[in-house]
Amino acid sequence: MQKDDFLKLFSEKIEQSEIIKNTRKIISERGSVSFGGLGRCGKVLLIQELIKSFDKKTLFLSENLDELKNIFNDWSIEFDDIVETQNLASPQGRNIILSSFSDIFKKVTSLSDYKKTILNIKVGGELDVIDFSNYLVEIGYERVKKPNSRGEFGVKGDVVDIFIDDEKTRIEFFGDKVEKITGTGLKPKQKSKQLNLKEIYIYPVNIPEGDDYLIRWFDDYMIIIDGEDSFRSYVLTLFSFDEGDLEISEKGIRLLGEIEKFIKNQKVIYLENFSTDEKKGINLSWYEPKKYGGNTADFLTDIKSESLQKSKKITENNSRKVYIFSEKAEQIKRFLINNGINVGINIKVEKRKIIEGVNLQNLGMVVFGDKEIFGELKKKRKKKINFSALTNLKKGEYVVHIDHGIGVFTGFGEISVDGIKREYIFIEYDKGDKIYVPIDQADKITKYIAVTNSPPHLSSLKTGQWLKIRKKVKENAEKIARELIEAQALREGEKPFYYVNDEKEQKILEKTFAHHETPDQAKAIKEVLDDMKERKPMDRLVCGDVGYGKTEVAVRSAARAVVSGGQVAILVPTTILAEQHLQTFEERLDRLGFKIKSLSRFIDAKKQKKIIEDIKKGSVDIVIGTHRLLSKDIEFKNLNLIIIDEEQKFGVKHKEKLKNLRAKIDILTMTATPIPRTLYLGLGGLKDISLIQTPPEGRLPIKTVVIKNDDEVIKNAVMREIERGGQVYIVHNRVETIVGFASKLKKIMPKISFVIGHGQMDDKKLAQIMNDFAKGKYQVLVCSTIIESGLDISTVNTLIVDKATNFGLSQLHQLRGRIGRSHAQAYAYFLYNSEDLKGNAQKRLKAISEKEALGSGYELSLEDLDIRGSGNILGEEQHGSMQMVGVGYYLKMLEEAVDNLKSKISNLKNKESLRDDIKIDLPISTYIPDGFYEKEEEKIKAYQVLSGFEYLEEVEDFLNSLNNISKNQDIPQEYLNLIDVIKIKIKARNSGVKSVIVKDVLGVGERKIKKLYIEFDHILSREEVGRIFALNRDWYFGNTLARIDLKDLGDDWFKKIKMTFDNLGK
Repeated sequence: MQKDDFLKLFSEKIEQSEIIKNTRKIISERGSVSFGGLGRCGKVLLIQELIKSFDKKTLFLSENLDELKNIFNDWSIEFDDIVETQNLASPQGRNIILSSFSDIFKKVTSLSDYKKTILNIKVGGELDVIDFSNYLVEIGYERVKKPNSRGEFGVKGDVVDIFIDDEKTRIEFFGDKVEKITGTGLKPKQKSKQLNLKEIYIYPVNIPEGDDYLIRWFDDYMIIIDGEDSFRSYVLTLFSFDEGDLEISEKGIRLLGEIEKFIKNQKVIYLENFSTDEKKGINLSWYEPKKYGGNTADFLTDIKSESLQKSKKITENNSRKVYIFSEKAEQIKRFLINNGINVGINIKVEKRKIIEGVNLQNLGMVVFGDKEIFGELKKKRKKKINFSALTNLKKGEYVVHIDHGIGVFTGFGEISVDGIKREYIFIEYDKGDKIYVPIDQADKITKYIAVTNSPPHLSSLKTGQWLKIRKKVKENAEKIARELIEAQALREGEKPFYYVNDEKEQKILEKTFAHHETPDQAKAIKEVLDDMKERKPMDRLVCGDVGYGKTEVAVRSAARAVVSGGQVAILVPTTILAEQHLQTFEERLDRLGFKIKSLSRFIDAKKQKKIIEDIKKGSVDIVIGTHRLLSKDIEFKNLNLIIIDEEQKFGVKHKEKLKNLRAKIDILTMTATPIPRTLYLGLGGLKDISLIQTPPEGRLPIKTVVIKNDDEVIKNAVMREIERGGQVYIVHNRVETIVGFASKLKKIMPKISFVIGHGQMDDKKLAQIMNDFAKGKYQVLVCSTIIESGLDISTVNTLIVDKATNFGLSQLHQLRGRIGRSHAQAYAYFLYNSEDLKGNAQKRLKAISEKEALGSGYELSLEDLDIRGSGNILGEEQHGSMQMVGVGYYLKMLEEAVDNLKSKISNLKNKESLRDDIKIDLPISTYIPDGFYEKEEEKIKAYQVLSGFEYLEEVEDFLNSLNNISKNQDIPQEYLNLIDVIKIKIKARNSGVKSVIVKDVLGVGERKIKKLYIEFDHILSREEVGRIFALNRDWYFGNTLARIDLKDLGDDWFKKIKMTFDNLGK
């Protein structure tokens, strides 16, 4: 079996790597060792190997026990839960015991007293059956007729059956003599035939309470702790204060000292998510592998690379080993073989389910599961940006309901009405008012995404204020939609200039480009140059990760514009980037003789005045500048092209001015993080997009180290870079303390040359510092985030960010992108203080440490959107409207407004606008029962996916995925009903149906009759009536209504309704 092969190879690689040897050495020197850079699967595999190598019983402590237990089971690693473990004093106990921090510090009886309660029964020994039965009751066992679970026993004559753990043991007596003992003789949960045993141990069902702490039972165990900081923080909180008292307790301090002394006397191993100090331990970087989300082309490319398919001789030892554990193993095998990949030597595929894979980079092994290859649940045909009703929704977060406004999501719950059980979304409003939204109406709900970090005001259910707000915002959205359409219409006209043939100049630029064009880069250049040939003005967005070559695209397009007699304006967010671009454009366009100038606060007033005059005369070909270019005094003689770099970094007012420049000239926008700027642009296809997703040749992923703030860490990182002839950025983003911070570093490293740079410095001084640093006059630049945008110095290959918890995810990624511009291995160190490592800050650092692969910027920007809010998207006027209803709902309204306007222009009826109004209310239970998914998050995710479906193919894909997930259990009927209701809703929308409802109507004698009503948004045609009649002749029809008594459809009425909509859709 491949999993066994993997574990065997893993053990061999560990032995070869000297990890265990180094672990023993560090433990002997320090008493403890830390392993840094571990994902969940990496932790579990390491634990297994440590237990095997040290041959000691092990206690594993973690705050995140539940999710780690699943991975222990994944790899068939046996363990005891601390709350179920009474056999600690017995040789039958497991090698590993798992506990949460809270459980291990429970107050219990001492181990010596507990051992006195353990009963050892041997064959041939004497024991009175009645006394034995009474003792069992005394230590917590329950006497039953037929025992079948742990803690139960039964007596039948001279035979006692007892479940000490999960296996039954039988004791047979002859009088008071123990004649025979049968059982598995194995650890709990191991399956085997019954054996004759010589002796057994019987322990109390529950560990008795007392004055000792459970952790002290584990003297001479190897203790593995998941997160040293988390553990110490828990212990400190537990013992430092008396309950209800904020003053430090003397008793608490004494107990704290005793516990710390106990821990110090054990062999302790700490497992860390982030990097650890190399003096204290070993950094492994065993994280989850790259996630492909169903992009099999990328997966195939990387697998070919992993397996060294280009090598003529493939052996067992000359490449990394790739293990694929998938429930679609046969399909994957066929796919790989059909694409020329040799499965079986370096790539092994097995049908098996695992929760997540792991990249054991330093061991030359990688494991992929379905999660990494296919993603959670695959969606199809979703071309527009989708703000799903429940995306990443957690209890306590804000949501927007179309009809009721902004409330707080408080969870899901089941409600039964007339015996019909359904799941509802619970939302709480102002003054505690609540509504319950049926789960099939989840598309009426949008997660509230803020424009700023300010919380919204909750809507009231008692006033009509929300309807007024909605009306006002809808009017605003319609106005913006008109502007977008009009702006597009303006740009549909011909531009008042032509581009000449510049083949000669383009060839020069191709030949003088110092790098090989990547396929995506070449494609982007072609798309931009082709756009410029068109008579319609260009409006293209080039998205590419930091350092992927967007600037070269700008160079080629600028050259075409200038060769044709036009001027080019390049707009950048910072003065540093303006100077950087000036240097790049001058170097690249030197042979073409263009006049290129920079306009920013680095340029003194006299020179600025001269440059502005030359721009007006047309003697400046290319001008690169900050928002200064948007000033009223700037006039161009013949502006043909505007290039905007990182448009999302400009303020609201600057974006308003930019809009006025777009009418009849070519626009090229470049960004590394297109979200949220492209959200509205994608709504109606109002902007063309080029993606540069392939990294430059020879570019190495930046090694990312997230580690606790420590002077030694900083010193080691700086010295390592200086010793190989490089330079270092150290980011400290507080101007008030940056001088003191730099002075401290100077004391630690007196021989290193430091210089300070930040945005509040005099412009000329800052410009001089940056130039001197770029020329190599200083080894370390201690700076604010001025380096974030565009600074490109190839000799800087180490970045250190102080207090990284204060930065957003996209910002951390942008900073990281400032290094690694050469073929040298680059290192990014993100430092944190233990007290700041909580909540979203910890999530951000975890994400940045795990996503160090080339091209991860887009993925990181999506994660960051949810954490920090969207910022402004469309302009100053819209800013307030979005804050009132949230970005998600505003974009939904805007999308509908754009669609409506386009439909009117095309004289088409817009049915899509009715999508939120379709109501399905049928007397059938529709929900996902508790327990089907292991975690509530998975259940929420399933509801999220279902609520967003627009196509039947998506539902079928979902069902296939569900069948794979639930292969060991039947899908509950209620869940299948819910999926069927989603199908009906999709078919209803496609057939122009507004609602499908069953109502109770009073009949003769006040008797309730259930009637089914199908309401259409149009007058029924003869053909539609015929299709409904085809299945049943008892229907009654009005102009826009079809009605029938539910009983006339029979007991299988739900099936008949589904068939009716099948007929309507034909």
